[in-house]
Amino acid sequence: KYTPEELWSKFEEYKQWCKDNPIEVMSKTEYANGNFAKASEYKPRYVSIGGFLIFIGCSDVWWTQIEHSKKGQEYSRVKATIKKYCEQYQKEMAASGLMKENIISRLLGLADKKEVDGKVDFRFKFGDE
Repeated sequence: KYTPEELWSKFEEYKQWCKDNPIEVMSKTEYANGNFAKASEYKPRYVSIGGFLIFIGCSDVWWTQIEHSKKGQEYSRVKATIKKYCEQYQKEMAASGLMKENIISRLLGLADKKEVDGKVDFRFKFGDE
């Protein structure tokens, strides 16, 4: 459907589309007198491979299989660059507080993992005991 060059061009279009189309979040505030006020806030649109594939009308299967075409090596470079851009964008949005850190960390496989040994200490200490 796309050459590697066209794929990169489409990704550039997608990034611009995300910038030009932030997500509008509506909120409602209730005042002490019982009146309500509505306000809208705009948040940056999340740049992701999934969103990009929807933008260009392609599936995850297509994304996975394009590396097996005649120009597979060229697609590999473009795909790697797109993936790295999306990951860095997501990290920066989370670091700046514009996106939820815990969601981004899970999506990128950066979740804080804690080992649990299964042993529980039920003893309570009171004073000098």
